[in-house]
Amino acid sequence: MLLWFYGKVRFCIEYEAVEKGLQVAKVNPRGTSSICPRCDGRLIEVGHRVLVCKRCRFTGNRDVIAAINMYRRYVLGHSRWDPWGGPESPQAR
Repeated sequence: MLLWFYGKVRFCIEYEAVEKGLQVAKVNPRGTSSICPRCDGRLIEVGHRVLVCKRCRFTGNRDVIAAINMYRRYVLGHSRWDPWGGPESPQAR
């Protein structure tokens, strides 16, 4: 039942996007809530849905971190611009 609901939600989002002339990108969510969006270090759970990076001490909500990492996967997969100020970002030049 849950898989059916997920498919229905995805269909509705894609349908509405097409109606409004928007593009929908599919990004693999695997591992997006276990990698630090700042330094790519491993995250550990320190509270209810709260994660902290062992390397840089970045702290955030598990769902927000996953959303940031999915956005990064999309952007970095379609351009050379790094939204976090890496060597390929416009700010670093």
